[in-house]
Amino acid sequence: MANDIALDELMELWRSFFQDSRNRPVDKFGKSYSAPKCSTCKGEGKIEIPEKGKLDENEPSEKVCPNCKGERVDSSNIPTYSDEIQKVAREYPDGERAIRVTWESVSDFNARLSNNLRWNLDEALEAAKNIVQEFIDDKTKKRVRKEHRTKIGLDVVPMGIPGELYDVEISGLRKEHLYRTVRLKGLVRKATPVRPRMEIGLFECEWESHRNSYIQDFFTFEKPIRCTAETCKCTEFKLRDDLSQFIDSQKIEIQEYPEDLPPGAQPERLTAYFESSLAHKIQPGDRVAIIGIIKPKSQFQGRRQKSEFDIYLYAHSIDEKIGENESVIPTANELIEIKELSIQEDIAEKIRDSIAPTIFGMN
Repeated sequence: MANDIALDELMELWRSFFQDSRNRPVDKFGKSYSAPKCSTCKGEGKIEIPEKGKLDENEPSEKVCPNCKGERVDSSNIPTYSDEIQKVAREYPDGERAIRVTWESVSDFNARLSNNLRWNLDEALEAAKNIVQEFIDDKTKKRVRKEHRTKIGLDVVPMGIPGELYDVEISGLRKEHLYRTVRLKGLVRKATPVRPRMEIGLFECEWESHRNSYIQDFFTFEKPIRCTAETCKCTEFKLRDDLSQFIDSQKIEIQEYPEDLPPGAQPERLTAYFESSLAHKIQPGDRVAIIGIIKPKSQFQGRRQKSEFDIYLYAHSIDEKIGENESVIPTANELIEIKELSIQEDIAEKIRDSIAPTIFGMN
C-alpha cells in the first residue's frame, strides 16, 4: 500500500508527537514513566512545621506540602520524550538504544499517523528515527563520535499494537502478507551471534581516490559501477571498511507452538532478522511475539534466479517475551495436588508414563 502521507508531513507529525508534553515515554514493558517523588516532602505529602513557626500551641505539627499539594509526586517534572531521548543519547552506546512508543498514544495523538504506522511501518519508523536525531544536542553527538568513533543511532520501537490487527500464524503467511506488518507468535529455535552488517559502504576510486558511498543490499555485497565525480570515469574501487557504516545484525529462527497444532501437523519455521537495538534481546527457548514486515528473498539455482521466492521477517519490535528460565508460581490448588502426588508410592512410574505414554517394554 502506498504511503498516504507525504514524507515532510509525516516527519512533522512525528516532531509534534515527541514535542507534545502529554505524550509520555514508556519503559520496556510498555508502561508510562511515573512522576518522581516530590523533593520538598520526599514523597510524604506533608512537611513538618518547626516549633518557631507555630502561631499557637494547638496548631498541628504538619502541613500539606506546598510544592506537590499533598499528591506526593512532582507532576511538573514527569519525563517527556525530549528528556528520554537526551538521557538515552548520553548513555549511548551503553544501555538502551531505543525510544519506545505505544500504539495507544500514537492513535490518540493522530489517527493518520497510527494508520501509517499500521500500513507503512518501515517508512513511518524511519521518519521517526530521523526526527529523534533533532532532539539530541550537538555536544552529545560530538562526544560519542570522539569517544566511541560512531554516531548515535536510536531506534523507534512500537509497542502495544492490538493483536487483532496483525496476528497471523507462520503457516498462514501468504502473498497478501508481503510488505505488510504482522505479529507472529512462536518459539525461538536458533539464534546466531550478533555480527556487524554493512549498511553503507564507502569506496575510493583507484584513479583519484574519490569517495563514493553505496547503500548495500540486505543479503549481498554491492560495489559502485562508476565513480560519481564529474571528471572521473574510474570503474575500479577500493573498499574503505574503516569509514563505512555498520549495524548490529542477528539471525533468528522461530517456530510455531507445537501445542497449538492439530494432531500429526508439523510446526513450520520462519527466519527473522533482528538489528540495531533488537539484536541479542532473545535467546533459544524464549516464547515471543514479534512485530515486523514480511519480505521476499530471491532463490537461485546455480547462477539462475528462480521465480519462486522465500520469505523472511524483518523485526521492528518484540511485543512479548517469556523466557525459558522464568519462574512459574504454582496456584494454591496446584500446590495441594503436588503434595498429594508426592506421597504416592508409584509417583516415579506416573512421571515416566506421563513423559512417554506410548512406549512399552522399557521398564
